Amino acid sequence: MPPPDPETVSALPAWAVSAPAAFALLAAATAVMRLAPTRWKDRALVGFGVDAAIGAFTLGPFAVALAIPAARAGGPVAWGVAPLVSSLVYLALWCVADERIRGERGGFRIRRYWIRRDGWLRYALGWSILLAVPVFWMVRLAQVVVYPMLNVAWGLPRLRTRDYIALSRHKTEGLVGADYLFCLYCEWMTGLWSLGTEMLRHLESMWCPLRFGRADQCERCAATFPDIREWAPAEGGMAGVERFYELHYEGAPLGDRAHLGARGATPRSTADRG
Repeated sequence: MPPPDPETVSALPAWAVSAPAAFALLAAATAVMRLAPTRWKDRALVGFGVDAAIGAFTLGPFAVALAIPAARAGGPVAWGVAPLVSSLVYLALWCVADERIRGERGGFRIRRYWIRRDGWLRYALGWSILLAVPVFWMVRLAQVVVYPMLNVAWGLPRLRTRDYIALSRHKTEGLVGADYLFCLYCEWMTGLWSLGTEMLRHLESMWCPLRFGRADQCERCAATFPDIREWAPAEGGMAGVERFYELHYEGAPLGDRAHLGARGATPRSTADRG
């Protein structure tokens, strides 16, 4: 009797393999985060260590699924949808369990406050913030790959990731469950965005020191990019840009072409310097 054709042998669907694998990875990552000594976490959860930790929870489930041949063969449902659903289920269960185990009964919760103010539906819709995860990873990739090339090519100053990206909110007493999850997620996003803003400030002042044509646009951007008040006025033509370079960048060595705020420059309008 001939052996059965492998293609006709019944087997678990590919998603039934990848989903538990993603769930197990998240459980293992959580155990490491919980059981690791505080001193170790203080040293590890800065800079690229934060990338590794956040990556384990956001990218890890998909990486594990893609590492399973059956999941790769199963298509996007097996290596994409299944790990995503598994991750969301795990996070929801973890939030409930963490709040019950570690939470102080009757203690203040950010989640409860906003549910009381706005209702469950708006709270649930707020989880759509997780859709921004791929965007932040793209920004992070640009910081790691593109900006170092600008250090070499244009002499922009080097920045230490650990000075901007770090996790410390996990030490806050009473921060549990969904509050814990969102606060660490926001801490990563805020640090990452602050680092990107500083990179862009260096780039803009060195390469595009020209104010926008609209005054209201300049004013809105000035809170994040205060150098904009120093840049050449758009109506002054390129002669204003030339004066800006003569005042601030003439003779600046490679590696020291920082934005004006990083050099402690006193804000004065380039237009007033003749």
